[in-house]
Amino acid sequence: MMLEPHKVSGIIVTLIVFHLSCNNKVSNALAVNINNNKCVYNKQNVLRISDPDLESAEICVRRYQNATHLYYTNSNLKKVPSFINFLRDLVFLDLSENDISDANLSTLDFHICSKLIEVDFGYNNISVLKKSDFNCLRRIQAMHIRKNSLETIENGTFTKIMSELTHINLEYNKLTVIDTSLVSRIKLGKMMHLHVNVSWNNINTLTNSYNITIKDFNKTISVGIDLVHNNFTTIDINLLLQLFNVTKWYQLLNLFNCGFDLRFNPFICDCRNYDLAKYLREFHDMDRDNPVFSITCGSPRTLYGKLIRAVDLIDFNCTVTEDCPPDCHCILTINLTLITVHCGVTYKMTELPEITPGAKELIIDMKTEALVTLSPRPYLDNVSTLDVSGCGIAEIDPRIEDQLAKIPTIYLHDNKIQYLPTLFSSYTLKGDHKLTLYGNQFVCDCNTLWLKRWVEKNYEHFIHGDKILCATGPGLGESIIEVPDSEFICSSHLSLYIIIGISAGCLATSVFIIVAVIHYKTHIQVWFIANFDVCKYCCRKPFRNDFKYDVFVSYSYDDSSDVDKIVEFLEKQSPPYKLCKADREFVVGKSIVDNIFNAIKSSHTTLLIVSNNFLRSQFCNMEFREAHLRFLKNRDINLILVKLDDLDQCLIKNELEAYMKRYVYIDYRDKQFYAKLLVALPYNEKRPSSESSPLIPKQVNS
Repeated sequence: MMLEPHKVSGIIVTLIVFHLSCNNKVSNALAVNINNNKCVYNKQNVLRISDPDLESAEICVRRYQNATHLYYTNSNLKKVPSFINFLRDLVFLDLSENDISDANLSTLDFHICSKLIEVDFGYNNISVLKKSDFNCLRRIQAMHIRKNSLETIENGTFTKIMSELTHINLEYNKLTVIDTSLVSRIKLGKMMHLHVNVSWNNINTLTNSYNITIKDFNKTISVGIDLVHNNFTTIDINLLLQLFNVTKWYQLLNLFNCGFDLRFNPFICDCRNYDLAKYLREFHDMDRDNPVFSITCGSPRTLYGKLIRAVDLIDFNCTVTEDCPPDCHCILTINLTLITVHCGVTYKMTELPEITPGAKELIIDMKTEALVTLSPRPYLDNVSTLDVSGCGIAEIDPRIEDQLAKIPTIYLHDNKIQYLPTLFSSYTLKGDHKLTLYGNQFVCDCNTLWLKRWVEKNYEHFIHGDKILCATGPGLGESIIEVPDSEFICSSHLSLYIIIGISAGCLATSVFIIVAVIHYKTHIQVWFIANFDVCKYCCRKPFRNDFKYDVFVSYSYDDSSDVDKIVEFLEKQSPPYKLCKADREFVVGKSIVDNIFNAIKSSHTTLLIVSNNFLRSQFCNMEFREAHLRFLKNRDINLILVKLDDLDQCLIKNELEAYMKRYVYIDYRDKQFYAKLLVALPYNEKRPSSESSPLIPKQVNS
């Protein structure tokens, strides 16, 4: 059916009126819902929104779609709102001071996102930047993500598509590592200008996951990374140069317009930053304005605030713990490859330490009255200064003379020395050798006249040589070099000489026999035990301590067959030794380390069955070290070493080698092994033997 013309016109008029009515309703809705205080738009196309109501904010965006700058702040946003897509001309986006935890911009239309020049996510709650968050950015020049909770930046977050990026602000976050991925795009262009601000974080490490090398830089590239107020305590310069493949110093010229600002970091000025200080000194003149040359020490306190490149290289020291003697403090001065061993009043040993850390040069500084004897030590060959002044030294082993002759500086003053070994009379001080002897208790008699003449001959090498005084004799209290030779006399009485002369013949034989017996008493006892099974307790060291075990046997399980024979022998003695053996006495459930420590502490003697299997075992070496330390602290506690077979020298640790050089060990292959083992082992005096020896009475409990 065809409508009449006047009716068609009426329908059209009705539709037009309806359309106008709808438009008026939308306009009225916009006018009603927009709060002018929370939605502000100006003629410069700047739109400012501060409205937690997303519906109201969306109406505002729809109304002002021509905005080029959007400040959408203080609105408790949780994520990037999708209705920003209505702003087709947007180039600046500020979403700061919200509660956004995800910086993903993929919710935006790609056309809109790719036009953004600057984005601000400051003062939000972002903890991770993912490599997919900013894939749509093509013209971005500045990114602001300051004051968040940022801990991780995935590699590839800032990529080569951001070819115009010049500023990244990541200050006041929680980053701990900075990676070269932040500036990886420098591989693409020659005219590169970028500033990365990662100040006020917790960064202490620089990594190079994108393998940037020095070849990727040239003088037209400008990259600055602001790392002030972070947690850098050290930088491994050699590792850094290796990361960037720097092989020649002049390659650093490629970094002429680049730099790290590392000021106000807590750098520790010890040996770990020695190389850093050297490089800063060497290359300072190449680029004096580079802030890296202004970094300062955060510690130690004596160097706080001082430019690292200005610190004297001799002040870069470190504490050394490996092989440092108990109750001592060892310091490495890396510039001199020198280790100083300080032992104070807590050091209770009567002799010099058995071992020290290995070094080309050593200084030994002892300040303890417990030290009474100077004996030879292997490490003395590397000592440049031996300071044992103010100790309790009364005896000097003559065998140490050759080692002392090689030490340039020796301080022996203020001790209790009465006589120096006469071997020193042939020792001529040379070159820069310095020696002190004042403050001792020298006896000035006929036996020390050589000392006066020796001091006179080498006077220029003695510090305060005029203060070497006589403590006895006619020259009491006088300088030894000023006492006349005639006063160096020994007391003599004619009757004494007569008695000595008459008795000499009679005593000579007796003394010889006594000395021989005393000197060879151990060999004699071993012979009696091995051949007649008697005298098992002659001259042996007894103990009465209430230890749980007499002997702890330390061995490798691979040597069990030989060890079982030794154990069986000891447990058949009269009385039997009470032995602690790992496979029997170690407590199930406790760690091996705890069992080892308890076994050593609970035993009077530690018997080490050393073999190549023993040397390869981590726990066996631990048992030796713990037993050795216990032995050094208390010589009443025994440590006996049995060598099971020929040892591979490559497996022997320094501490064990030093022990074997100084103390006697027993060879298992010796025909008199079991006799020597008994002589070496102390016996428990509280447990009497049933042996009836014709050479010694039976032990009786008191």
